[in-house]
This record gives sequence, structure tokens and C-alpha cells, in this order.
Amino acid sequence: MKIYENDKGKITIEWDIMIKEMYDFIGLYDHETQVINDYIGYWNIGGYQGNGIKDTGIVCDRNCNYYLKYWRAVEMDSIKSTKQSIFNSPSNYKLIETATLKGNPSISISGEPGEPLLVKWSHSNCSNVNNFVAIHNSTNSLPHNPNRYLDWCYANKFNGEFKSKLINRGLPYYAVLWAKVKGSQKFIPLSISSKLGPSPKRLSIIEAYNTNDDHDHAPLSNSINLNIRWHNYHYYHIHDYVFLSINKNLHINSNHNNNSNNNNNSNHNNNNNNNNNNNNNNNNNNNNNNNNNNNNNNNNQIENKALSYLTGESFLIKNYPNGVCETSYQLKGLDESEDFVANYCSYSYEEKKFTLIEQRTFKEYSNWMSVHWEKIKNKMVRELVLPGSHDATTYGINSSSKRSPDYKSPNFTPDLIISKWSKTQSATIYKQLLFGVRYFDLRVAPYQTTGELWTIHNMFSVPISEVLDDIERFMKNGPKREILILHWNHLDYLSNEQHVQLQTMIKQKLSPFMAPRSFGNDVTVQQLELTPIINVYDDGFNKLPKESQLAKNDTIEFETLFWYFHQSLRSSYETKEYHTSKTVIKFLEREIEKNHSTFWVLQCILTVNSQLNFNNILKIAKDSLFSWNNSEIPTFLNFLDKLERNQTKCNIIMTDFCTFMDVTQYAIRRNISS
Repeated sequence: MKIYENDKGKITIEWDIMIKEMYDFIGLYDHETQVINDYIGYWNIGGYQGNGIKDTGIVCDRNCNYYLKYWRAVEMDSIKSTKQSIFNSPSNYKLIETATLKGNPSISISGEPGEPLLVKWSHSNCSNVNNFVAIHNSTNSLPHNPNRYLDWCYANKFNGEFKSKLINRGLPYYAVLWAKVKGSQKFIPLSISSKLGPSPKRLSIIEAYNTNDDHDHAPLSNSINLNIRWHNYHYYHIHDYVFLSINKNLHINSNHNNNSNNNNNSNHNNNNNNNNNNNNNNNNNNNNNNNNNNNNNNNNQIENKALSYLTGESFLIKNYPNGVCETSYQLKGLDESEDFVANYCSYSYEEKKFTLIEQRTFKEYSNWMSVHWEKIKNKMVRELVLPGSHDATTYGINSSSKRSPDYKSPNFTPDLIISKWSKTQSATIYKQLLFGVRYFDLRVAPYQTTGELWTIHNMFSVPISEVLDDIERFMKNGPKREILILHWNHLDYLSNEQHVQLQTMIKQKLSPFMAPRSFGNDVTVQQLELTPIINVYDDGFNKLPKESQLAKNDTIEFETLFWYFHQSLRSSYETKEYHTSKTVIKFLEREIEKNHSTFWVLQCILTVNSQLNFNNILKIAKDSLFSWNNSEIPTFLNFLDKLERNQTKCNIIMTDFCTFMDVTQYAIRRNISS
């Protein structure tokens, strides 16, 4: 037997068979089945036609597979005593031969997050008016229920392209071409698209910002207040939620299964009602609308029940539109064995249940380089992506802090305003290390009354001894393969003696871990395994002379454990020009285009415009660096996502409030994927 599409777009069949019985027949089917009367056409050829050719007149839908089956009668007496409806009983017939005409169904779904979903499919000769194209949301399995769609259209409309009103919310989506089985209410999938999404949520555990102005009452370094952040938060599903747990072994649907089953039964009844009216298009549309209303009711039930079965602290995403939820948890005793886990769950319409789609643990930050050592060890450090901290030690600044010599703004500015624009970090150096930060911008000046060396940024923050203690503690008690770059800069206020004092303090605490500058700028991760700290030191001279000449005021000429700033690091920024995220990103894009032979910093930071005009003064008085920075975090994260998509190289990504804007997960992805 043969089956093919003729030049009129119709199906032609041919046969050349030795006929045995009077009631033998050939049936044409648009799906694989053993049910005899599921045919879309049949021809009784028994007893008188051993061969032949026939134009069936049936339009060939190129999305479908067609099956030509020869059935031989085996129960003659039973057949003779009944009408031809005896075809309903397969026991009276035996399948002898099958010929197949393979279709070429194809369907795809696309759409950027936040944009409408677009479905395309093979549209040629869609003959069955009941076939339809549907968009499904399914997390763990392919779509299998034709009634659990999010949106749909008939397959013989829109010329094979359907732009849905649905917005891509970052869920896992499929497009399915469903075909109706003749003579029944059953639909089968002709083609299922590859999965679109889900968009990564960039889930992370971050530190809760300490809004207490009094540094003396800030959380101690052995405890961390925890929040949860997720990026791409504009594309969440209305029922998505996040929650904290102590471990990864979760059974999030244990109490929801019964509710899901009840909803499934309700949907099944609704679906049967819809199926009974498929032959009437108008009724079908009305029933679909009713079904959508029922789905909406079910959705409301799901939302109300979501919190009832969760253990621990959970948060419905729609209640936190800024992508951050505040928890009441505090991690005390950072060396304890327990680990907090952030969990992101999303509701699957196809499976009628919540599914865990992303997890992040807190302690994975502290040793991320050690964990991924084998993947990064052969790279040069300047090829790594490293999280960096801008003005890393300003967590100690408050309204009672004294002004430091680098303060340049008007003297009449109240200290309260200066402090809230000078404080760029909320976490101690030790906390930042635990959050995976590996580059530190450190600025030092002598305290105005005692001469003790303190860190500065418009105001004095903390003694340098506190900073060194934190770093030493991490290096001695923490993971052994974590590479740090300490950038000592803005040292213009130190005398030669104070330079020596600072260098001596650094060596006393960190010399066993300090890498010699003879390693050079092409140093690899592997070379730094035993001495993982690079100290880049800027002692105030503006430019090194030619190599044959001695540098003026060169305080580290004989200190081989310190690396020259202008030979080893580029960290460019223009504080007088870049006062919006847009202008900063434009500058960063120019920096990326340059050919870098040193370590280099992308300063993803904002600097307030201090020019004396009404708008600037109003902003400075009412706002703060933290709130401004927080509002611009999505812009900078989108910029970093763009670099990742385009596989654009970058090295050190320096941010304000680095434990609040998680760059560590980004760095891990970039370093292990390239």
C-alpha cells in the first residue's frame, strides 16, 4: 500500500493486495490507533478489488501523520449478521498492513522576558477546524493535558503565527499543536515546542542593611541579618514565592497535593464540558471562557492556600515588587554547621502544583573560589570576574564620625547628611569576605587627634587594625584558596613615616599570605595558591617615571610584597560627570572596549552631584546613598546580564553595599562557564 499527497494537496492512496474476504477494508487515520472506527475515511475493497488507486478528497494537513491500514475480516458469521458498524469491534478484524505518510509538524515559542509570547507553527493545509495551538506552563514534564493551557488559538487561523496577550513572566513555557481525534472528544499533540525559559531568578541571600545610625549598636561581626534578593523580578508569576530554610531537603508540596487533586477533579469536569461542545465553535469559545474563569478562581484559591502549608518564613513575590524581602532571621555564630538556604518556588499550571526551581545557600559564598578551583586555577587573575567593594570600610561611619582630610564639600553641610552620603558599605570586612567579595578599596589617613591610622571616606570610619584583624581571621580560619586583592589608595595624607607604619602593620598581620609583585600582572590563580593576597599600593605619586629612573617618593621600592598601583591596576572614574546609572554605564562600556594588560575595575557606583543648586540640595537633604543605590541596583544588574549574554570580558566589579547587591553568584557563573 502507498499513501501520498497529490498535486492538488489531497491524499491519494494505492493498494495491491490479494483479497481474502468480502468484508476486508482499508481505513485512513490521522493518528496512530488500534480502534477501527477512528478512521477519517474507509473503502470496502473486499472480494473484487485486488489493486487500485484513489484520490480520497481529504486535504493533506502537513502537520499530521497519516496511517493507511488494511483490516482483514476474521469473524465472517458475526459480520454478516450485523451492519457495518461492526467495525467498532476489533476482535472481528485483524490488522494486516500499515502504510504511513509522515507529516512535518513544527511549532516554536519565543518572547523576551517582559514581552508578549509569540507562537509560530506549520500552517499549510490545516484541514481540521478543531485543531488548536496552545501555550502551556509546565515545570517538570511535557504538556499532556489539552485543557490546561494559558492561551490558545485555532490552528487554521493567523497564518501560522500567533502573538499572545500573555507576557513572558520568566516561567517555563511550551507551545503545543493539538489535533482533535475524529469521532471523539480526545485531542492529541501533533507537535510540542522546545521549552522557553524559565528565566533565571538570580536568587541570593543578602545582608539586611543596618539603618541604625549608631555604629556601636550595629550587628556584631559574628552575626548576620538575612534578606532574600531575586533579580528579573519584573517577570515573576503571581503565585511565585521565596522562603528561607535550614537545609535543601524540602517537601514543599506535601500538604498541597490534596488541594491540587481537588482542583484537578474540578478542572476535569470543566474540561469534559468543554470537550462535549467542541463541534460547535461558538459554544467552544464560550466554554473556554468559562474554563478561564474557573482557572482564575482556582488561582485565587492557590494564592490563599500558599502560605498555609509552608514551613519557616515565606513570602509571596507579588508583595515584594522591588525584588527584596526582609526576613526576621539572624545567622549567629558563622562557624556553626547549619546553613541557611534561599528557595524560589513557582506554580506550574500543567502539573497543578508548586515546584522548587532555584536554591542558593549562604555558605557557598565564603569559599566559592576553593569550590571551583579546578575550573579557574589556570586562568590569569585579570581574566577572572571578582566581586569588589567600593570604600570597603565605611560601615563604621555615622553622624558622630569626624570629618576626614579627603572631605571637599561645603563646610556648612551637617554631619548627618555627610554621613549618609559617605557610608557605602553596611557590613564589616569579615562579613564581606563571607559574602564572597574578593577586591577591597581601602583608603587610609591619620586620625586628626591621635595620629592613629584609620580608614576614610569624607569621614573617619574604623581603625586600620580592625580591618587587618578581619582579613587575618578569614585567612587563618576560613578556606585556603581564596584570592584577595587589597587596594591601598588615597594615601596622600600619609607622611613617609606613616607609609612605613602602614606597611609594617599590613606585613605583621598578613605577610604569610602576601604574593610578591615579581609574579607580575599575568599571574595565574594556581601561582597564588600559597600566597593568595595581592596588595596593590598607591603611595601618592601621580605617575611612575621611566623604568631606568627611580620613582619620586617611592615608599615601596624595596617592599617586594606590595604591587605598584599604576603598573598593576586600572580603576578609572570621573566623579564630576557620572551622576546617573545611565552615564556611568556609558563610561563603563567605553572601559570594556579597551585592551587591559593589568587588573582592572568596573566601578558600578553612583556619586552624588554636589553642585550647589536647588535640585541637588533637595536630593542630598532628602535622600541617601543607600536608597539611591538600592533603586539603581536592577539597572546595574541588567548591565551585567548583558555582558554575560554577549560574553564580554570584565575583571573586578566594584559596587556600593556589596553584601546587599549580590555579585558573587554572577562571578561564579562567569568564571566557571568561560
